[in-house]
Amino acid sequence: MSEGSATPIGDVVRVLAVGDSDRLDAVETAVTAHLEAGSTLRASTATEALDVLESRTVHCVVCDAGDGDRRGDGPGATAIVEAIVRADESLPIIGLADGPAAERALDAGATDVIGDGDADEVIARRVKNAADRYRLAARPDDGWHRALLEGSDATVLLVDPRGEVSYASPSTAARLGTTPDELARTPLTRIVHPNDRSTFREAFSDVASSTLAERRRARLRLRRADGTWRVFSATIENRLSDPALEGVVLTLGEADDGRAPPDRDGGLRAAIDGLEHAFFVLGSKWQFREANPAAGRLFDRPPDDLAGVVFWNLLPESVVSEFRERLYEARSTGSLVEFDLDYPRIDGRLTVYAHAFGDEADESDGDVREPDAPEEGGVAVYAVETSEADAPTALRRRLERFEDVLDALEDGVCVLEGETIEFANATLFELADADFLRGRRLDSLFGDELADVIRARARSPAFTWAEPVAGTLAAGQERRPVEVFVTPLSAERTLCVVRDERRTATVGVPTLHRSIDRLLAAESPGAVRERAVDAVSARVDADLLCWLDPDDSSGDWLPTAVETPESLPRPDLRPFDPSGSALQEYAAGGSPTILDRSSVEPALERLGVDAERVLVVPVAERGVVVATAAAPGAFESIDLDPLETVGSLAGVALDRFDCESALGACRRDRSRVKADLERLRERTRGICDLERALLEPGSTARATIERTLCEGLAALEWVDLAWIGDASLEIDEVVPRTAAGRDEEYLDAVAVALEADAAAPTGRAAATRSTVVVDDVGRVETPTEWSRTTLERGFRSVAAVPIEHGDVIYGTLTVCAADPAAFDEETTGLLSHLGRIAGYALAATETRRSLLAETPRELEVRCSPDDPLLSLVGGSRRRLAVQAAVPRATDGSTVYCTVSSDGRPGDSADEGDEGSVDDERADPFESIGPADSDDARAPVEGLESIGRITDESGRRSYELAFSRPTVVDRLAEHGGRVRVVAPDGHRVRLTIELPRSADVRAVVDALERSYSGTELVARRERVPSGPPPRSFVDELRDRLTERQLRTLEATFYAGYFEWPRERTGEEIARALGVSQPTFTRHLRTAERKLFTLLFEEYRSTVE
Repeated sequence: MSEGSATPIGDVVRVLAVGDSDRLDAVETAVTAHLEAGSTLRASTATEALDVLESRTVHCVVCDAGDGDRRGDGPGATAIVEAIVRADESLPIIGLADGPAAERALDAGATDVIGDGDADEVIARRVKNAADRYRLAARPDDGWHRALLEGSDATVLLVDPRGEVSYASPSTAARLGTTPDELARTPLTRIVHPNDRSTFREAFSDVASSTLAERRRARLRLRRADGTWRVFSATIENRLSDPALEGVVLTLGEADDGRAPPDRDGGLRAAIDGLEHAFFVLGSKWQFREANPAAGRLFDRPPDDLAGVVFWNLLPESVVSEFRERLYEARSTGSLVEFDLDYPRIDGRLTVYAHAFGDEADESDGDVREPDAPEEGGVAVYAVETSEADAPTALRRRLERFEDVLDALEDGVCVLEGETIEFANATLFELADADFLRGRRLDSLFGDELADVIRARARSPAFTWAEPVAGTLAAGQERRPVEVFVTPLSAERTLCVVRDERRTATVGVPTLHRSIDRLLAAESPGAVRERAVDAVSARVDADLLCWLDPDDSSGDWLPTAVETPESLPRPDLRPFDPSGSALQEYAAGGSPTILDRSSVEPALERLGVDAERVLVVPVAERGVVVATAAAPGAFESIDLDPLETVGSLAGVALDRFDCESALGACRRDRSRVKADLERLRERTRGICDLERALLEPGSTARATIERTLCEGLAALEWVDLAWIGDASLEIDEVVPRTAAGRDEEYLDAVAVALEADAAAPTGRAAATRSTVVVDDVGRVETPTEWSRTTLERGFRSVAAVPIEHGDVIYGTLTVCAADPAAFDEETTGLLSHLGRIAGYALAATETRRSLLAETPRELEVRCSPDDPLLSLVGGSRRRLAVQAAVPRATDGSTVYCTVSSDGRPGDSADEGDEGSVDDERADPFESIGPADSDDARAPVEGLESIGRITDESGRRSYELAFSRPTVVDRLAEHGGRVRVVAPDGHRVRLTIELPRSADVRAVVDALERSYSGTELVARRERVPSGPPPRSFVDELRDRLTERQLRTLEATFYAGYFEWPRERTGEEIARALGVSQPTFTRHLRTAERKLFTLLFEEYRSTVE
């Protein structure tokens, strides 16, 4: 029994948690709950942690080492670990991380890592163990403790994790007669009594797997060097994680032997010591607790040396068996036991009187109460030396007891003097149904053939015949089959042991084998139950046998496989509740048992049976076989071991049917899963081919993409019709736009309302922008016109998915199939994925069209400043002309723009002043900065930085980096561009360009969902003016000088722009015959002209 854990050092264990994350909060709570108050400290940063380490004593550090939910932008977790390692490299650091983050934490110097799946108790224990080990390692050398131990009388053993003794204190020599050096590297189990080894192993395992300083106590018998056993009370303590010990400590003390309080006046002690004959008291482990001088003479030792020594070790070998049998009898019966025997160390015989006191002990030599329980039971022994003059009296008593023993045997016993019966026990009288046997002739009791064999064996030399001889015995007017074991005792005297053949093992074994064969050959569970009942019936005489089968649903037991003798009527048995009776104990299995009526009467009444005795044969948690009898003494002579075998094998047979059933179900499931997997693979291949077709560079027109999607789906075996509908919010219906497959006329016969509760799944998918599946149109709860028309056209299952990208929905994809439940979860997922791919392809098409369109559409929109870019404009009160927006790898983008001091909010892009020179008098963003900036008077959430760029002509532009999406990013998802952002009172006004094919209503609705108060102010069609633009190449060649063009061509074809570079600038300059600075100047000038034309002038010319 555990005595709890102890802190190895007196002060409080202190753990420092470093970081600022939800996961660290949870770990801190778990550690605090399992440690003492004030054990945890907290620091948010590495600097704070180092301050705490300088001012406080800390034994372990826990920090978040993952890439998870830190609530700040401080240094990375590995930087925190490295900072703490630099401060104290011996301090244990436990990181909270999984996967690659855990490896990085360990590389940075973390001692251990804890994953998300670890339980709170495990986390707390690992942190405490790390802290304890650090504290113990930092503890100064305690050599004086060892000197103190070496000089004391305490017996201490240190056992390593393998169970071997690594240290023993000097007092072991006095206690065990073995020096510490002799015990070194010896497995402790070698000196533990065999019957106590399981107790020791269990206690050792419990302590070793527990926390530091956990303890258990156990009472153990240890072997002394002289071979005797001595009882000790052992305290077992866990010191495995103590660097100074690294083992389990056993402290051996005197066993609590339950001695009575000291006799203060010495009267009782003097009376015991004054007894003429030996008197001693044994404990429950058979160790000496008290002994007088006469007992010391009997065992050839002083009385004081007997204390704690196990009794059996001191007995002469010839009398151990007799003493063991009779003393166990005294303990088990609690009564006075008297016996006498020849004792080698005295002249004559020894008459022994034994009486148990206190708690009755178990007859198993190894079973001792709970290890911490005090010892209370024992046996008091008084041994009287008997002289030769008293021998006849002792012999007479022995003969009387011998006859009593023979009469108690279940087999008949007789002694023949020649061929005349000289002696017979009571059992043989019962078998022969006779009033007298002594003086009868051999052939008057046994059959002729059996008598002849007995005579022949009796004439053999004194030899015990191991094999019995079968024959018959005269039992009144009948002949009873028996087996007789014959042993010649002398020339004229023969011993015969007669056994009723009905209970002999040699007959029962073949019967048992046949029963086993029939059980294992049963073809059904019902046959197993019937044959199990038959097997029990073959071994017992019963009025009724049946199998009681537990019903899991009702809790009742159901009688099945009922069997009764032909002479008795078959009872009407009923299902019954076994609760409240002894039968219920055997529902979970056990050994065959014979029960009296009193313990099972309620269950028998509910079953409908009247009996005095019940034989119960449990069948491995599958039920029980019961046999009942009206006779009070029924089943007494039954050997229960074969019945236990029958019950076990019946359970095995039933398990076989369960396994076969489970195997069949597993095979069916495997076949189904295999078919589903093959079908999914086929569908996945088709979807992947279609996905590649949608993403081909040639798919640039919306009609082409939609036609490719519908025709690709219709070509699949499991699809009958695929169509795409226009889900524009400007109308209340989904209008078919493209279709492929059989019966396309079906689309003209149905009307699909664009509503969240529409009957058609297409309307619901468009309204809710989610996937909707109808597994069986014929089983919808409320039939509608749509469901009836769909069934008439032969479509049983329908799936509809939205085609969308970002906030824009481009339509709905609807797939119809003739089979019900054609769209399982995996197939639906593939269709949803295909809808997203189609949305992406359509969005890309719209984006390309917006960039190349000759006549874009221009919108003016007024909205609230609800994002970083709009807040920046509202705060600066300046008009921004957006030049470009470049998405970032993370959320947000970088916007390049120019700023004018004022302007009409409604000016269009071509009327604005993207090229205007910024007001030199003041920086328009002087008072504006990121939210985390200390000097920003007007902070903007989501703004990371503001960069200022001045070109050769002195014109200034700005680089605005945002960490969150802005209106520029949201419009780009629809193919639109923001040209101008200007303040408009408390709101802002946007000038937006959209491709002509874009859905204006959908774009405005998308803006309304993100920005409150959005309204469309103006809508214009831009008409190009002036001559058609020249080609990009012609314009570029006109701007480059011959030398600049030659330099640009040489660097391109020489591999200068490859990675890694094939030629360096110095090598190309040498090839051109110019100096390195000249080459660099020409290349930079050519690049500037190229990019200026690409990003500014050429785009303006085209637009």
